[in-house]
Amino acid sequence: RHYVMMMFIDKNGIKGGKTTLYDLNKTKLTTHTLNQPAETIFVNDEMLMHEVSPIEPMDSYGTRDVLVITFYKKPNPYLAKETLN
Repeated sequence: RHYVMMMFIDKNGIKGGKTTLYDLNKTKLTTHTLNQPAETIFVNDEMLMHEVSPIEPMDSYGTRDVLVITFYKKPNPYLAKETLN
């Protein structure tokens, strides 16, 4: 299983950055803009698709800091293959 964690850190002078989650049939499930420090979206990347809208500076410069971590469950080599599912 593959997972993605997206944690909001900070933003300054931007608009946009809206996260949208879809099921595997591309049906929109939810839309949310991360705004609070440490606010986090955690998804099973095999069950959901996700995208983030572009950010645009409100003046000549803007930033958006987000920590993105992807990870997966590594199969245990000591378990029989039949028990991994």
